[in-house]
Amino acid sequence: MELMSLERLADLINSVEIHIRFDKIKWANTHNEKVDPVAEFINRYVYVQYSKNLKVGMSDLSNLLEMSENSLRKKIKSLEYQGLIHTKTDPSDKRRTLLYPTQAAIWVFEGDAVRRLKTFFDESVRMRMLFEKESLKMFKGRNMQDYPSYKPSIETAKFHKQSAYGYKDSKIFADWLKFNNIPAKNYPK
Repeated sequence: MELMSLERLADLINSVEIHIRFDKIKWANTHNEKVDPVAEFINRYVYVQYSKNLKVGMSDLSNLLEMSENSLRKKIKSLEYQGLIHTKTDPSDKRRTLLYPTQAAIWVFEGDAVRRLKTFFDESVRMRMLFEKESLKMFKGRNMQDYPSYKPSIETAKFHKQSAYGYKDSKIFADWLKFNNIPAKNYPK
């Protein structure tokens, strides 16, 4: 099998990003919400660091983003209200506040990863040949095998209709909560 060129990989990544950003715009319009890129970054950063077993402190994030802690606290409060982040005091240093993703945030990012991967498969036969077999095991293990890609299709439209572009009255989300024994109160409103 021929290797994928760097240019083709860059095109593939950009194509997938276009689908994802378009999907986010549609979601925001459906929910009458603005997409806050800083809050989105904070949420994803906390999740990624958590998945690597690293701690994220409020001051660390403030330094990284070059924001005042007061401005950052407003973003964090918003994410807490949405049920995506929770804070705890560091047991070793009571002055330090640590940030953790909720189970809902973990679900959101795992679902996003599944949909991104499936979008790569839809865009590239080569990617599908390389990774689909292993990916299917991962999807089934997380009860996410029915998630569509971000690429607009009948399957994606059906998924959004079933999940109401979010969480309210979503059979898919309710099934996932039940499958993973997660209390329904831990998801965004």
